[in-house]
This record gives sequence, C-alpha cells and structure tokens, in this order.
Amino acid sequence: MRLLISLLPRRVRGYVEAGEVLFADLDTQAERDAVLRYIASMRWPDGKASVGEWAHLGKQLRILGKPHKTKKGARLS
Repeated sequence: MRLLISLLPRRVRGYVEAGEVLFADLDTQAERDAVLRYIASMRWPDGKASVGEWAHLGKQLRILGKPHKTKKGARLS
C-alpha cells in the first residue's frame, strides 16, 4: 500500500496521509463508514458545513470531547 501511496502526486498523497491520521482512532469498519456517510451528508443540500456539523464530526473522530479513560493501573508510554 505504501508503494501505491508514494506514486500519487504530492497533493493527493497529503490528503491520503491526513485521512489515515484522522481515522486512526476509529476501531471498526462500521465506525469509519458512519463517519464517511456523515461527511458526505454535511455538504448536502447547500454545500456548506455549519459550526455544529464540524463539532459533531470532531466528536465522531474523537478529536473533541472527553478523553478516553484508561484502565486502572494502565500506564501511558
């Protein structure tokens, strides 16, 4: 996969790499599909996304909101 990504133009490669970072915290394919569907619906019907829609997307991507709690005794490295 890395080989194919390296063959893409620099601009497109940047989009792919940004997508990998954004979707890294999503555990299941169902979560990833739900986020992609929401992104597609954000731009419909007027082609603009409101502040509330961006906030909701941030929560779905786990960028905004409360941090995940670690198990008792678990160490962060």
